[in-house]
Amino acid sequence: MSTETLPPVNSKSAPCAEVMLVRPAKLDALTSLRFFAAMLVLCSHAVPAFFPSTLETLETIPLAQGVSFFFVLSGFILTYVHPRLDTMGTSLLFLRARVARVFPAHIVTAALSLGTASISLQHLNKIAWCILVSNVLMLQSWIPQARFYFSLNPPSWSISTEFFFYLAFPFLIQQAQTKHFRNLLLASIPLIGCISLAGFLHLPEPSMSDSMSMRAIIYIHPLARLFEFCLGISCAVLFKNLSQKGMNTKLDRRTASFLEAGIIAAIIIYMLSIFDATRSLQPNSYALALREWLLYDGNCFAFAALIILCAMQKGAVSQLLSGKVLIWLGEISYSLYLLHFVILSYCQRNMATLAQFNPFLLFAAYISLTIVSAHLMFTFIETPMRKWIAGSTKKVSS
Repeated sequence: MSTETLPPVNSKSAPCAEVMLVRPAKLDALTSLRFFAAMLVLCSHAVPAFFPSTLETLETIPLAQGVSFFFVLSGFILTYVHPRLDTMGTSLLFLRARVARVFPAHIVTAALSLGTASISLQHLNKIAWCILVSNVLMLQSWIPQARFYFSLNPPSWSISTEFFFYLAFPFLIQQAQTKHFRNLLLASIPLIGCISLAGFLHLPEPSMSDSMSMRAIIYIHPLARLFEFCLGISCAVLFKNLSQKGMNTKLDRRTASFLEAGIIAAIIIYMLSIFDATRSLQPNSYALALREWLLYDGNCFAFAALIILCAMQKGAVSQLLSGKVLIWLGEISYSLYLLHFVILSYCQRNMATLAQFNPFLLFAAYISLTIVSAHLMFTFIETPMRKWIAGSTKKVSS
């Protein structure tokens, strides 16, 4: 999910241990955008906790669409950084780098969640142990029960889904230059299947603790979200083709700025209006399942367009996003994404004590604490552990 990587240059004549590393052009604007996507998810959880009166309003604004942005961006960045994985060796190096990228922070926040919940491992039953193991192995999003995919640190369900994308990527990237559209069409099949299954079974919309729901099948399940990842792959191929045709030089700053602002406006309008615009789909279970996808994933096409434009780094928005502070916030966004709910859970358990403070100051303190904690985890856990696990890949991120 990051934009700075040293990918292997595939060479069938060289041993995997001697794979050369080259640095692709940095896409700073995309790094910064990760922070804003993470903040969308953070606000969806934290704002109702500190300002309960906003809950009814926020329920009509699907801020969780920030996860869709991450999935599309992930497909784009991985294809941009690793356009080819020709051998088993390079594929294994890639997967090793992905584990190094996501696993340390995931395990630390899972452990923190256990600690803040004061759970004794000695008193866990079989289901609880299964939940714990599924989290450690990043498999929880495959199990369509909220007690699994929202267990321990709830936001980590997306890491489970993302890890499936990593496993699939060495296969998806094969001949991606010519077959990416085919992969996108194939990825739409399980998505349509998940929507159809949710409608056929008349599943309830909200997450259910120990049974299936539309959210579990359409919003959480890796097969339903694969389409967004493949969309990112197609965007990377399109971006490469446009770059080869000199589109970066043909696109002037004013036009690029207009397009960037227009797409951002479209994303905001979609988020503000999609809840009311799809109300008419509620009576029918199949239509209700489609509504679930439109609410939380439907902005993926606009996200794809924004990613391509910002990757060109020609417009005013891209230039603004290339500032050092925003790049830093983007670099720590993975830690911020995983830590925010752990810190929020602690605040919620002590809300009776915290209620005496001004909610705006309290919220500002929460944001500050989360950013500082994310910086510390990025500096002292993410980065050193990534280098240690990645080994011969030298420098990796997502």
